[in-house]
Amino acid sequence: NRYMEQQAPWKLVKSDLPAAGRVLGTAAEALRFSALLLRPVMPNRSQQVLSILNAENSRLIWGDMKAGARLETHDALFPRIEVKKFDAPKTPKLEDGLNVITYAEFEQCELKTAKILTAERVPDADRLLKLSVDLGAEKRQIVAGIAEYYSPEELPGKIIIVVANLEPATIRGLKSEGMLLAAKKGKKLCLLTVDGNDTPPGVRVF
Repeated sequence: NRYMEQQAPWKLVKSDLPAAGRVLGTAAEALRFSALLLRPVMPNRSQQVLSILNAENSRLIWGDMKAGARLETHDALFPRIEVKKFDAPKTPKLEDGLNVITYAEFEQCELKTAKILTAERVPDADRLLKLSVDLGAEKRQIVAGIAEYYSPEELPGKIIIVVANLEPATIRGLKSEGMLLAAKKGKKLCLLTVDGNDTPPGVRVF
């Protein structure tokens, strides 16, 4: 590139045609040499260069390219990659002090009813309970930090609301496959439930 920029054959051709030819010939020979050297690691591209120069059988000797050979028409050897620019995430709009999301964003969160089957404390973890819950079509395990507010004995049978499509996490070596919803104010925490216990588990919450 530096050689071509310095020699500028597109300008030289207007004043000295033979000199412009020598510049282009030197550039072509350098390109042929480069293709031969790179052929072991870039066989396809190198062969394409040699084919364009009609120098497939040439040797690694400077000046071995035949003069007067017609160059083949070709596309760019390495097309420029078009990098799409993505707009930076916009800061959520604030309305009355609350973050506003779209309905489409809300739909991505899959809330379902779940029935707590069993509950037990997690050893050496004062705040954690291990729950097994029924989601209708399947049973899952959820590890929740509610041991300060609920005893294991009072939870079985409760119908709660969980985030069912949350990525599983490992907490204290235990797999947690969802998150239960709760409301907390000060030192008081209440699990979110449905009105009455006759709602079956696995029902989508809208």
